[in-house]
This record gives sequence, structure tokens and C-alpha cells, in this order.
Amino acid sequence: MKTGLRVIKNSISLMGGQGYGIMINLLATAIIARYLPLEVFGDYGFIVAVCMTFSVVTDMGTNQIMIREIARDKDRSLEIFSSGFMLNVLLSFLTVGLITVVIHLTTESQHIINATYILTIAILIYMLGDNFDIVFKAHEQMKYNAYSKIIEETMYIAAIITVVMLDLGLYGIFFAYLFAYTTRFIVGYLFTRSKFFKPQLKWNLPVMKWIFRESFPIGLSRIFRKTTFRIDTILLKLLRTRAEVGVFHGVYRFIIIAIFIPRDITDSVFPIMSRYAAGSRESITALFQKSFKIILILTIPMIFTVFMASDRIITLILGSNFAHAAPLMQLLTLAWGVMFFSVLCNKILNATNNQRLATIAIGICLIVNVIIDLITIPLYGYIGAGIATLTSEIVLFILSYIFISKYVCNMSLGKVVFKPFVAALAAAVAGLILGGSHVLFTILINFIVYISLLFFLGVFKDGELDIMKEIAYKIRRKIRKIEILGG
Repeated sequence: MKTGLRVIKNSISLMGGQGYGIMINLLATAIIARYLPLEVFGDYGFIVAVCMTFSVVTDMGTNQIMIREIARDKDRSLEIFSSGFMLNVLLSFLTVGLITVVIHLTTESQHIINATYILTIAILIYMLGDNFDIVFKAHEQMKYNAYSKIIEETMYIAAIITVVMLDLGLYGIFFAYLFAYTTRFIVGYLFTRSKFFKPQLKWNLPVMKWIFRESFPIGLSRIFRKTTFRIDTILLKLLRTRAEVGVFHGVYRFIIIAIFIPRDITDSVFPIMSRYAAGSRESITALFQKSFKIILILTIPMIFTVFMASDRIITLILGSNFAHAAPLMQLLTLAWGVMFFSVLCNKILNATNNQRLATIAIGICLIVNVIIDLITIPLYGYIGAGIATLTSEIVLFILSYIFISKYVCNMSLGKVVFKPFVAALAAAVAGLILGGSHVLFTILINFIVYISLLFFLGVFKDGELDIMKEIAYKIRRKIRKIEILGG
């Protein structure tokens, strides 16, 4: 029970900071989408896609290995941190080289090239700042991740508003990123120095080689994963118009922002997974089953709500120019729902030293995505890109689950999914029949019926209801803190 509550506590800490980050990023996206002309917004999306795709080379999967090793032996925190940081610095030169080559091959616009360089510097600072976040997560002190995130996002939105007021254009927007990420780096350093240890940079080549060797499969899978997330935007730029890139990026931005939710939930479980992996098969099976079940119960109402209100969400945040993209939003919402479970499966594989299997699954996912993109984008534009994203995400989950069942633990998926699925299906039917054309009323009915059926069907086992109550209590506390900070 203590382990379960610790998972929830750290999940809510991370989600508190990321919840604030989601609100700020949605607000920033709304401001930028209205400020930039649609074609320039497409250029903005293309630059972000290129830089984010190769940003992962700087990390190369070292964060997962560092968290795993520090969680297992906290006395090595400084040694692991220092070696990982120095390795990231070396890899950052490769990142700059790759971005430079790709941006010069795909555009002749000097304006776009210069803007790309600004964002590249910002992202390198962000990736190096991740090393401080690793320390917080490995020590299971995720509240410092939340504090750092809140400060970063506050600086970001303040900078974006300043850019728009002064009409600084595309360059100004990327300088806002640079300002926010530099602030995050400084805050992370100060927290680490005051609460954990004094960061020192030492050239420990044997440890650096070992971290790189261990992390390489994860890094490869992260490159595949990041490319999967961004390849649609890049291919749209090459195969369709700048305006279509702008529409897709605007809607896809919701998913990029919201993916932090499943990542943070599973990040809070990862240190515990790493410890359990050295124990019995039964312990890792129980943790996987409980995590899967809780994520499933929480995810269903979120997906239904966003799916039903997709047109209103798009119009509210992005403006009327994007209203016709509601079907794309619905496709990507379904993909987001699947991501919760593919991310969980990926963390299970990494925690149990099966990162090579995770890499294989993500590599196949990328291949599927590119093939479907090349077929559907010329025919259907950004809708084709949405179809490719959803299909590849389903493939990733299925492959990851098969690998876990064969090499890690054998969870009875049907037993875990059946009752929540029945409750969700019945609630959806009730909401659509009784709610009629009133979207908000439909969502409310769905939620009430769903929760009622969960209790009626006996979905919650001993102790799980206490965990759910703990979630609700901590969410309320986090919301109040965010309101105080926001006010």
C-alpha cells in the first residue's frame, strides 16, 4: 500500500507541474496560432519538428539508465550525474550537425534557417537541464520537477506575450523558448545543489562508455519514437502545402503537449519498476497489472471528453481557421489514448533491461508510420497523417505487450480490461442516447454512468479505492496550488 501511495504521490507531483505546463502551452499555442499567418505558423511547426526530432540525440536514452542506476544505488548519484552530463555535452555536437544538414537540405529560406539555429540552442540547453530532472525522479522527489516546470512555463508565457506585444515575429518566439529553457536549467541546478549534492563535471570515461553502451538501444528507440511523432509534419511539408502543415501542427500540438501525462504517470512508477525487476516475476506482474488498470480507468473518461468536444476545443484554442480540422483532432485523440499504454509497456521493458525489445517495437512503429504516411498524405493530406499516427500507435502497443508477455511477465489483459471496457461502452451509449445533441450534457451523463458502473461491477479491489481517493485529494491540492500561482 505504501508503494502504491508513493506512486500516486509522485504521479500527482509530476502531473501538477505538467498540468500547469499543459495550460500554459495551450495558451501559448492559442496566442501563436492567432499571431502568425497560417503559412508562417506552418514554418514554425516545421522548424519545431526538425529540431525536436534530432534533439533526442543529445540525450540518447541516458536519462532512463541514469534514473535506473541512481534509484538502485543513491550513493552513486554524483558519479552517474557527472558522467551522464558530460556524455550529453559531447552528443550535443552531433545534434547540431544533424539539424544543420537537414534544414539546409529541406529549405532555402535563410529566415527559416536562422530561426532553426535559435531553437537548436534553446533545445540543447533544455536537454542538458534534463539531467537535474533525472536526479529528482531517481530520488523520488518529484515535487522539484513540478516546481521547476511551473517556473519554466511561467517564464515562457511571459516571454511569448512580450514577443506578441512587441511584434518580434518568428525569431522572437524562438527566443522565448531560449529564455524559458535557460531559466529551467538554472533552477534545476540550484535545486540539485541545495537539496541533493553539488553538481560537478568530471571526465570519467569508463562510466561514460558504460552509460552510452547501456543507453544506446533506448536512445535508438527514442530517436525512432521522436521521428514517429514528427515525421508527419516533415512529410506534409515535403508533399503538401505550408498551410496544411500549419493546420496539422496546430492540432497535433495538443497531443505533443498532452503526451506528458502518460509519461509522467509512468515516470513515477519507473524507479519502483527498476527495483522490482531485480526481484520476483510476481512482483513486477502485480505492479504492471495495477498500473495498467489505474491508467485505463483514468484514461477512458478523458478520451471520451476530448473526442466529443474536439470541434469546440479547436475553435476555442486555435480559432475559426482550424474549425474544419475536428476529424483530425478525433483521430489524434484516439492515438493519445493508446499512447498511455504503449508508454507504460515501454517503461516496463526498459526497467527490466529489455530496452532492445523496446527499440525493435518502436522501429517497426516508425516504419509503419512512414509507409502509411507516404500512401495517405498525397491522397488525404493531414487526415492521412492522422490515420498513420493512430495505426502506428496501435501497432506499437500490440508489439510491446507481446514482448512483455513473452520475456517479462504474463498479465491477463482480458481480465484487467473487460469490466472497465463494459462500463465505458455502456456509459458511452447512455451518454449519446440521453445527451442528444448537447455535448456537455452527453459528457456529464457518460461520466456519471461510467463511475457508477465501475462500482457496480466491482472493478476496484482492496486498497485500490483508497488509492483513487488519494488521487482525487492530491489533484484538488495541486489545482489549488496552481490557482494560487496563476492568481
